[in-house]
Amino acid sequence: MDNPNPQLRVNPGGILAPSQVVGRDAVIAQIWQRMEQQSVLLTSERRMGKTSVMRKMTEEPPQGTCSIKRSLQGINTPEEFARAVVADVEHNAPGVLAKPFLKRLRGAGVKKLGAKSVEVEFEPATEEAWKDVVIETMGTVEGGIDERVVFLWDELPHMVSAIEGRRDPGTARDVLDVLRYVRETNTTIRMVLSGSLGIHHVVDKLRLQGGNWAPTNDVALVDLPPLRAEDATFLAGELLRNEGIDCEDEVALAQTISAEVDCVPYYVHHTIARLQQCQEVGDTPAGEETVRQIVADTVVDPIDPWQLKHYVDRVPVYYPQDTELAYAVLDIVAEIDGGRSQEEIEALLGARMDPPSAEHLHFLLQLLCKDHYLEPGYRFRLELVRRAWRARRPLR
Repeated sequence: MDNPNPQLRVNPGGILAPSQVVGRDAVIAQIWQRMEQQSVLLTSERRMGKTSVMRKMTEEPPQGTCSIKRSLQGINTPEEFARAVVADVEHNAPGVLAKPFLKRLRGAGVKKLGAKSVEVEFEPATEEAWKDVVIETMGTVEGGIDERVVFLWDELPHMVSAIEGRRDPGTARDVLDVLRYVRETNTTIRMVLSGSLGIHHVVDKLRLQGGNWAPTNDVALVDLPPLRAEDATFLAGELLRNEGIDCEDEVALAQTISAEVDCVPYYVHHTIARLQQCQEVGDTPAGEETVRQIVADTVVDPIDPWQLKHYVDRVPVYYPQDTELAYAVLDIVAEIDGGRSQEEIEALLGARMDPPSAEHLHFLLQLLCKDHYLEPGYRFRLELVRRAWRARRPLR
C-alpha cells in the first residue's frame, strides 16, 4: 500500500503534493523501468491523474536522473516550443547551454538564453530554424549532462493540434518527426508524452492519405488505470478521517465511495467534498446510502459539476467521420449492465441506421476501446460514465 500515513486532505482537481498521490508507485516504477530502453507514451482516460503521476516523477526521480516537466498546452507555434525547450534546459541545468551553444545557433536566430521562455531571445532566421534549435539543444544536453535526462511533456497532442491550426499540417508533422529524431539520436534522453486528447487522433488526422506515417511507434505505451480497489478505499478512508466526516462505519463508507466512483481518485475527492457540504448543513452521520445518493444526483445534475457530459460532447471531435455511428454504438452498449458482442451491436444497429460493414464496425469498436469508452467484451470501461451517458443522451 502506497503512503501508509499521509496527511491527505480533500483537494478535488487541485495540485497534489507527491506524498498525496496514492496508489501509483507500481505504475511509476513500471514507467521508470520501461525508460531503461525507450521513451513512454502515458495514456488514460481523463481524471485518472496523469498530471499528478508526471509531477511525482519530476519531484522524485531515481538517482542519476534529471527530470524536466512542462505542460505544452498554450504553446501554439514551433518557435514557442523551441523557446520552452531551451528555457527548461537552462533552468534545470544552468550553464549547459553556454557560449559554444549560442555561437552555433546564432545563425538560427538564438540571441540570448533564459530560465523562462519569455527570456529566450529567438528570432528565427528561417521557417525551419526552430528544428535546429531543438535538435542542437538536445544534442548539447546529451553531451553536457552526466545523467539520464527525462522530458515529461503533458498535453503534447494539444500543442501539435494548435500548431496545425496556427500553421499547417506539414509543420505539425515536422514537430513529431523532430521529436522522434531526437529520441533516435540521443541515447541518454527519454520522453514521457501524455495528454487528454489521444495522440492517435492527432496522428490519424495529420497522416497523408494512403501513408503509413507513425511518429510515435518507437515509444512504449503505458496505460494509467483507475486505482486498485484497496488503494481507492484507503484514499477514501484517509480523507474521511482527516476531514473529520462523521460517519456510521468508516470502512464500509470508504468501500462504498470507492465502488460508486469506479476507484477514480478525482471522483473520490469530489464525493467526500460533497459529504463535507452535506454535514455543514446537517448533523446526520454519513452513511452508504448518502454516498449513493450523492453520486446518483451528480450524474443527472444539469450543472454537471464533474463534467461528465464531456464524454458525450467529444464524440464529434474524436470521430468526425463516424459521429452518428459512434453515438449509436455507445447508446446500444449503455442500455445494459453487461457487455455486448460485435454481432449483437451490429444487429441492434439495423433498427437505427444502415449498419456499416463488419470490418468498419470492428475498427470503430477498437477505437472506442483505445479512447477508454469501452473495454474488451464491449462494455463501458467505467460504470460511472455509462450512467452519465444514459442520463445525458436521448437513448431510444
